[in-house]
Order: sequence, then structure tokens, then C-alpha cells
Amino acid sequence: MTNPAKPNTNRLLQQSHTNMPMGVADSYRYWGEENTVFVKSSEGCTITDADDQMFVDFRLAYGPIILGYRDMRIDQEVIKVITERGTISGFSTELDSQVVELVKQMCPNIEKVRFANSGTEAVMGAVRTARGFTGRNRVVIGEGGFHGLND
Repeated sequence: MTNPAKPNTNRLLQQSHTNMPMGVADSYRYWGEENTVFVKSSEGCTITDADDQMFVDFRLAYGPIILGYRDMRIDQEVIKVITERGTISGFSTELDSQVVELVKQMCPNIEKVRFANSGTEAVMGAVRTARGFTGRNRVVIGEGGFHGLND
């Protein structure tokens, strides 16, 4: 079933179905045939979909957009670093330690920090650390909470 008020979204979803299950890159982006959103642009706390409908993103892009979309302070720094160092590096840089120092200033009880590429990886690392530290295999989780996409 499609939504007649969303011709561009309908087209994009139909096109995406040929390449991805449910027409989306991951299951958290699928909100049903009539409600799945394809973002055209974003700024501040709002997103605009392929049919020019504007929404307030209360999900904060599932967490990482706490300063809003297209915050010029963040964008300018990211562009600067990408220009100097490239987009991907498997090597350490001095920025790693500088970011950790800032985190430790904000949270003085933290001794060390480990970075992760996603919430899933962070939870996996935390569970492995807890299992290694305690010698136990069982982990308690909160029902209904999101604990990453791992088993």
C-alpha cells in the first residue's frame, strides 16, 4: 500500500525494494509502506522528506545529532579535518587523545576512553569487558531497551 500524498517517497521506496529488504538500508528505517521517510534535506532539528514535508526529528538521528543537523561549527571542523587528513584512516592521530582529554574534563571520574564506530560496537565492547572482568557469561539487560544490533 502506498500513500497517494507522497509520490516521491512512493517512487523511492519502490525503487529501493529492488535492492534492499523492505526498501531500506536497515530495519530501523522502515516505518511501514505509508510512513517510511526518505530525507531530502535537514537543518537544525528538522528534516524535509522527498515530498517536501517537514518534520521535527525527535529521534536525533537515533542519537548522534544532539547539536542538530548542519551545525556550522561542527561542519566547518569536519571539513577542515577531512581536507587535511582524508575521510578514513585506520591509524591514530593526535585528535584521538585531544578528544579523550575533553571528555575527561567534562567527566572527571573517567580514567580511559575507547572509541567505537556505532552504538552496537560500543555495547559489544562493554559486554565483552564486563564478561572478562567478572568471569561471568550472563548479562542483565533492560526489557524494551535498545542494546545494539548484535545477538
